[in-house]
Amino acid sequence: MDMAQTSPNGGEPARLGRFFWASLAVLGIVILAAVVTFVGRHHRPTADPGLGFADSGAPDPVPDAKIAIGGTLYYLKAGDKTSQLWSWRTGGEGKSVYSVNGRWMFDTAGLSADGRFLAYVSDRAELVVRDLSAGTERVVVAGLALGEQVCQDAVWAPDGKPMVLTQNGVDASGAPKLQWFDVTTGAAASTAVKVGGCFARPVARTDGGYDLYYLSKGDVYWQTPDGNAAATGLGPAVSDTVGEPVRALGGVSPDGKKVCVLTGDGGPLKKRALDCSVIADIATTRVEPLKDVPDSGVRGPVLFMPDGRRVARFSNFVSLRGLDGIPTGTEPEPESIKDLWLLAYVS
Repeated sequence: MDMAQTSPNGGEPARLGRFFWASLAVLGIVILAAVVTFVGRHHRPTADPGLGFADSGAPDPVPDAKIAIGGTLYYLKAGDKTSQLWSWRTGGEGKSVYSVNGRWMFDTAGLSADGRFLAYVSDRAELVVRDLSAGTERVVVAGLALGEQVCQDAVWAPDGKPMVLTQNGVDASGAPKLQWFDVTTGAAASTAVKVGGCFARPVARTDGGYDLYYLSKGDVYWQTPDGNAAATGLGPAVSDTVGEPVRALGGVSPDGKKVCVLTGDGGPLKKRALDCSVIADIATTRVEPLKDVPDSGVRGPVLFMPDGRRVARFSNFVSLRGLDGIPTGTEPEPESIKDLWLLAYVS
């Protein structure tokens, strides 16, 4: 018998068969490795970033700007002994423009729409207004609430009137009492209004008054000037959508149709939400995903502009968005302000 036919290796056909199956196995390993790499790069085990969540991944590259944002952004910084206001004119560097002792300015500061005046409640329970252009300041009113009772910042009238809404005490049940003050005269511009939640956001009405929106019992409430308040149902609806409870109301659009809320665990936030990132429609209670969101999501906040545009902050850049929500420009943030809290944008 021919030895080639009785070889333990099975002869030439067997060798070809083994070569074929070995090659196929190697090809399978290569394909599997490619699939794992693709999934690892394109899938994150977090909630949809379009809903405004952020993870702890590396900063995203700054997208190419379609047009320059322009304008000035204002930030807050809280140190061990001082609070600071910083400004950053896009294209330049950030700089400190005002500093006070204590943390009260950080917790309560509000900037006028034109960026000229800063209002805050001092550690002496005074409403202070600083003229950033002239470098002067004055006490508008004294004797406001202090300590754990305070759960309202200084909010400028959204229609441009020289008035600031802030807290002027609590009622017998412990509910905050808010009041408008004319910053030019120091006089009260309204009677005290009791609200059922903290950090109320005003929206101008056609009759010259203001509706108030605030978070209470996990929901966003709408309160009219006569004191009548009603739950919108937005809080529970947003929580069902994103899988997290609503912790705070950060902002309301000038027309009163959209809100920016902060979600997450930990219970109601006891300070204002300077990092709200989930946008929702008040009428429909639907979450509105932001467009062109990077993998790491939104750092927050999302700021509503008077003309309907928005400014959104991401891991290392800010984006200006048009009425349709599409980004019209981006600006990388300088290192000097990346760890600060974004307060306002002035175009």
